[in-house]
Amino acid sequence: MEFTGERMILGTTDKELETEHLDRYRFAEQFVSGKTVLDAACGSGYGTKMLAGTAENVTGIDISKEAIEYAGMLYKADNISYVLGTVSDLPFPNMSFDVVVSFETIEHIDRDTQILFLDEIKRIIKREGILIISTPNKAVYDERGTNRFHIDELSYNEFKAVLEDRFNNVCFFSQKWEVCDLIIGSQSGRAEFEGMASPEKAEYLIAVCSDEALSNISLQSSIGKDGKLSELINWAKDNDKRNTENNQHLRELDTQIEGFQIQITEKQNQLEVLSAQIAEKKQQIDKMSECVDELVKNERRFIESIDSQTALIREKDNLIEEMREKSDASDKEIVELEKLIAALKEKASFQNNEIQKLRGE
Repeated sequence: MEFTGERMILGTTDKELETEHLDRYRFAEQFVSGKTVLDAACGSGYGTKMLAGTAENVTGIDISKEAIEYAGMLYKADNISYVLGTVSDLPFPNMSFDVVVSFETIEHIDRDTQILFLDEIKRIIKREGILIISTPNKAVYDERGTNRFHIDELSYNEFKAVLEDRFNNVCFFSQKWEVCDLIIGSQSGRAEFEGMASPEKAEYLIAVCSDEALSNISLQSSIGKDGKLSELINWAKDNDKRNTENNQHLRELDTQIEGFQIQITEKQNQLEVLSAQIAEKKQQIDKMSECVDELVKNERRFIESIDSQTALIREKDNLIEEMREKSDASDKEIVELEKLIAALKEKASFQNNEIQKLRGE
C-alpha cells in the first residue's frame, strides 16, 4: 500500500505527522480496556492494533478495499476483525459498541454525509458508550495549506455544535506541537500550560462524547522509551541541514539562472537584429518578385505580340498563295485566250484568202 497523504502508513512519512496520529490512539487507549470497540475509518490498521492491546475486541471499518486488505495482513490479532464499508451506512446492529473511535475522518466527507455519519455512530453505540473523535481545526489548520483529501473541514464551533446536538456530555482536548522543558523522574509529575490548551487555538480538536458523565480522563502526554522526541529533533536538525544545503544549491542555481537570463537576453537581441535583417531581405525579395512579375508580364505581352504578328503573316501568306493561285489561273486563261486568238486569226486569214480567191475569179 502506497502512502498518498489520504491514510497514514507508518514508516513512510515524517515523524511529526506520524507522532500526531499515534498520540491520538495512545490517548484513546485509556477508554477501551475490556470494551467492544469500533475504529471507524481505520485506514491501514495500526491504530486498530493499538486499541486491541487492552480492548475485548476491535472492529476496523474502512471504505478502501486496499486499506482493509493491508490492515488484515500487517495488523491482525485474534480480537481484531476488519470490515469493508462506509461510515454513512455502518453495517452493524443498534447499540453494538461500547466505544467508537474515529480520528481524522469527518473532514474527508461532505456536510450531509457528516450528519449521516454522526447519526450512525449514535445508533450503533450503547447508551453508556463513548465516542472519541478528532478533526483538524479549520481556523488553524488552513495555515498549513490545502489538503486535497479534505472535503469539508470544521471550525471548533461547528465541531462543537454537531457533537453537542447528539451527546449530553462533550469534553474537548487540544492537540498541537509545543516546545517544552522537562524535569522528570521515574514517576509522572505535573504539567503547566499557559493558554495553549484552548481548543480555539488547537491545530487538531479531539472530543470525548457520551450521554453519561465523563470523568478521570488522563491529560498527560507520554514520552516513549523509544526516544521519539529525540528522534524527531534529530530529524528536524537533519531537515534544517538539508534545507541549508538546498538553499545554497538554490542560490547557485539562481546564479546560473541569472547567467542564462543574460545569455537569453543577448540571444534575443541577436535574434531581433537577425529578424530586422530578414525583414529587409524579405522587402528586397518582394521588390525582386515584383520585377520578375513585371518581366513575366512583358514577356507574355511580347509573346502575344509575336503570336499576333505570326498570325498576320500567316494570313498574308495565305493571301499571297491565293493570289498566286489566281495568277496561275489567269495565266492559263491568257494562254487559252492566246490560243483562241491565234485560232481566230488563223480562221480570219483563211477567210481572207478565200475572199481574195473569190474576188480574183
